[in-house]
Amino acid sequence: MTDKRVIEIVEDLAESEGKSTEEFLLALTENAESARAERFRNFPPELQAEAADAEKIKRSFREEKRKTHEKEEFEKQLREFVAAFPGVAPEAVPQKVWEDAAEGIPLAYAYAFSIMSGGKTSDEINAQNEARSAPVMPGRAEAPAFSESEVEKMPASAVKSNFAKIISSMKKWKA
Repeated sequence: MTDKRVIEIVEDLAESEGKSTEEFLLALTENAESARAERFRNFPPELQAEAADAEKIKRSFREEKRKTHEKEEFEKQLREFVAAFPGVAPEAVPQKVWEDAAEGIPLAYAYAFSIMSGGKTSDEINAQNEARSAPVMPGRAEAPAFSESEVEKMPASAVKSNFAKIISSMKKWKA
């Protein structure tokens, strides 16, 4: 299962519960903690303490495993970057590229975009392109990309991925 599919499932479950994704995940975590505590409630205190210690060790191990994976992934991205852009010093990489890489965009891609865009953000480029585009002739306005009923039926993940089109469509809906 892809990360995207996992996110879609979590978003759908959260929406069905009437919660934001963050609220849903926090509630899920709290419920799991409560269930874990309930399982050991009737055990002697020393066993409860041992179970709590074991859980701390497991959490620490999982965190260390995540950090190791992130470090390996970053090192892989650095190798790919050096192969794609030999001779580029880390100091020559704009801060925005490092920020994009921290957000999950592969370092080489973020740097290539920075070079191709002249350091402008995608929003700035889109605004420039929109300003250069021909205006819509009166009477020939585009139909909205989405109708109100289509948007109401969309799952949260579709709304999120089509947010800009939905906002644009909303401007064309008749009151």
